[in-house]
Amino acid sequence: MSGPDIDKRIRYLALLRIFQQHIANFCNAHSDSLAEAEDLMQEVFAYLWEKIDQLRPDSTLQQQNRWLHRVMVTTLVRHLRHHPFRHRVSLAAASRLAADEDSSAELLDDILSVLPPADRQLIDARLQGYSYAEIAETVHSTPEAVKQRVYRIMKTLRKYKP
Repeated sequence: MSGPDIDKRIRYLALLRIFQQHIANFCNAHSDSLAEAEDLMQEVFAYLWEKIDQLRPDSTLQQQNRWLHRVMVTTLVRHLRHHPFRHRVSLAAASRLAADEDSSAELLDDILSVLPPADRQLIDARLQGYSYAEIAETVHSTPEAVKQRVYRIMKTLRKYKP
């Protein structure tokens, strides 16, 4: 292996060491299953290797994080183009499940499944108790923008209330 290839490999592995959990969280939040998340993560790793030469060697951690986020979003868009959404439970079917109290968790999952992955990620984070500021930091937005987006998502979901 030549000098540039070794340098590229070192930079790639260093980036993975720092951001591997961030990549895994992103892929899980934007996938419907563990298998799909793993596929997406492999695509992110491959695209990251392909594009690592675009990242300046002297970049700060914050610059690396922003660059990595762009790589992940680009990979997600490419992934969604090549893997169309699978069939999901309709809201009508989800409302029928509401009669059975034991299926309330399943009902919530089914209702949330109609949301795009990014919206699902926001609602899931709020349901887990994260503040708007914490969510905003994760999705690289402002707390007010996250609050407004969550409000709009909830307003949309209320239309489908059984």
